[in-house]
Amino acid sequence: MIHYMENGSVEIYSRNAERNTEKFPDVVAAVSRLKKPSLSSFVLDCEIVAYDREKQRILPFQVLSTRKNKYVDINEIKVNVCIFAFDLLYLDGQPLLQELLKIRREHLYASFEEETGFFKFATAITTNDIEEILKFLDTAVDESCEELIIKTLDKDATSEPSKKSLIWLKLKKDYLEKGFAGFGTYCCFPWSWETYW
Repeated sequence: MIHYMENGSVEIYSRNAERNTEKFPDVVAAVSRLKKPSLSSFVLDCEIVAYDREKQRILPFQVLSTRKNKYVDINEIKVNVCIFAFDLLYLDGQPLLQELLKIRREHLYASFEEETGFFKFATAITTNDIEEILKFLDTAVDESCEELIIKTLDKDATSEPSKKSLIWLKLKKDYLEKGFAGFGTYCCFPWSWETYW
């Protein structure tokens, strides 16, 4: 979670609410540069991944873990990262948690500029076709992503941080290999499928 405050300061937190701001001065610089100038505050839900900018490819998580944990000098960074943004939870003083994902994504896309190797919107498709989903999963794995995140787009599509439910699912290759009982029951209305590391 990247928090941008009205005074221009930035704070970065893990999913467990661990403060990681000092670890990612490059991320602080990127979101400050790539947000639309009119934005005064936001909370961005995203993944920060190790990224090979020359090959334009996600690197394994283990590479990210080799970065220093605190007091990183932006000029001494050896492992580059890219922000993969997939949700916007707060915007200019207004919480968006109760808005549908479809609306939150419209705000997300309108609020930032993509820049190769620095900031990218999570790749997404909207479908309820199982074959299309499986092809998308294969593509995601080929591009070094470990999973798809499955979210409802416009039915019961509010955001509930840190709460697991049937409107927010992870899909990994090994789930399919082990058998994912009841998978078809979750595809009765359009889903948004997002890939990220």
